[in-house]
Amino acid sequence: MRETARIEGKLNDSATSYYQQSNLYYYMTYQKVLFDSLDDAARYYFNLRFDADWQEYISSYAYKAVKQLITLNEIAKLEGVEISEQDVKNWIRDQVEASDDDSTTVDSFLETYSLEEIYAQIAAEQAREILFEKVNFDYTGLPLD
Repeated sequence: MRETARIEGKLNDSATSYYQQSNLYYYMTYQKVLFDSLDDAARYYFNLRFDADWQEYISSYAYKAVKQLITLNEIAKLEGVEISEQDVKNWIRDQVEASDDDSTTVDSFLETYSLEEIYAQIAAEQAREILFEKVNFDYTGLPLD
């Protein structure tokens, strides 16, 4: 699945960036590296057990994320959610504005995500809103400490 591969790539990119930045900082400051490998940095960055397999984790995470996206999109279809071109433009603008990366532009965003992925994400967000409106959570009796 293309979406699964994209999510795995994003997780790997995040871990790689963290690994490189942390090691560069520690080397420049203390003349030693913080992590011996990308796997070590990824486990730390994503708060995994030290013996967790990084590749297995990202594959599982991506699979679950895609499954959730498909489920939410089906809910959106059943509920008759319609997404306009203006919805898409507004969503892209919001994502670009919320980005931590100052170099993110609408064009660079569209190079990373297809319109199909964007429509799917918007539909999923709208489906979540529908679910939250329709589902009543009863927290009485649950230990919430």
